Amino acid sequence: MRIALLIVSLSLLACSSATLLAGASKPIRAGVWGGQHVALTITAEGGSIELDCARGTLDAVPATDDAGRFEVKGKYIQEHGGPVRKDEDMSGRPARYRGTVSGEAMTLEIVLEGGPNLDPYTLTFGATPKVFKCK
Repeated sequence: MRIALLIVSLSLLACSSATLLAGASKPIRAGVWGGQHVALTITAEGGSIELDCARGTLDAVPATDDAGRFEVKGKYIQEHGGPVRKDEDMSGRPARYRGTVSGEAMTLEIVLEGGPNLDPYTLTFGATPKVFKCK
């Protein structure tokens, strides 16, 4: 009986260890990730993003799962050419930044609350971003 209990206990422990490893997360490398029309800066607190006619913030440091996927909440602020009106709301809207990382390559999607989802961006760690701000 004791041997059977020991075997069951060890089996359960092995299963829970495998589950923990499968759910393990690894913070995305801090620094600048650049691409066409996008600059993502990962910091110890989260991050910031610059797009041609928008900008945003990441509420936490994104971390990848075993498959390289990540998702983190943040804000997205639409910009436009010309001056900002005095009564214009620039507080932004909730967004989710999600994608995948493989080595120094990242695919990033921006999912805006209430839609629409933005086309995905391709970024490379350490690459010079090519962002053309609205004027």
